[in-house]
Amino acid sequence: MNRRYSRSVWKALNEAGSVHDQPWDAAKAPLKAGTALADPKAVFAKLDLKDIAALAGPTAAAPAPGEPKAAGPKASAHAHAPAPAAGAKPAAATPPAAAPADGKVTIDEFARIHLRLAVVKSVEAHPKADKLYVLKLDAGELGERQVVAGLKAHYKPEELVGKTVAFVANLQPAMLRGVESQGMVLAGDDGATVAVLEPRRPLPPGAKIR
Repeated sequence: MNRRYSRSVWKALNEAGSVHDQPWDAAKAPLKAGTALADPKAVFAKLDLKDIAALAGPTAAAPAPGEPKAAGPKASAHAHAPAPAAGAKPAAATPPAAAPADGKVTIDEFARIHLRLAVVKSVEAHPKADKLYVLKLDAGELGERQVVAGLKAHYKPEELVGKTVAFVANLQPAMLRGVESQGMVLAGDDGATVAVLEPRRPLPPGAKIR
């Protein structure tokens, strides 16, 4: 701590002498009961946001994920930009595109989700959760997938085995109560009944849902 600040705190505690003459062990000693404290005074000055910005100096915007970092002044997009003509107004910055407020997604965002069909090969009760099943799926060219699904209250194991179901194939794997889930089985829910989504016509495991 700065010497000036430590002196201010020492005076506020109404201690005698100089704080700098005290041994380190004195910091562990409790204050005496009934000690009157001095009138409180601000020890640190409040900084305004403008002052903080001035201390930080100019900063460059961080590159977006996946974009290469600038290698130095030569890599700057403004390194060789011509100076604006005298009296010319600077061009207005283009505001970033705002995310839709209604929750809609673009066709490109939807295309990132890989929906596939898979055949349920086995269904086991989750060892640590009463409402969960652990399903083994045959996803065709994608191989076998293990998926944890909250279907125990709606299906018996024999009702699921052999079904062709729809699932999200590129969902980030997650540990659910100690068991890894490698996707998500899709189901409809009206608040009372839950039903897994199945194709109306026969399709092989691994078939894409478009």
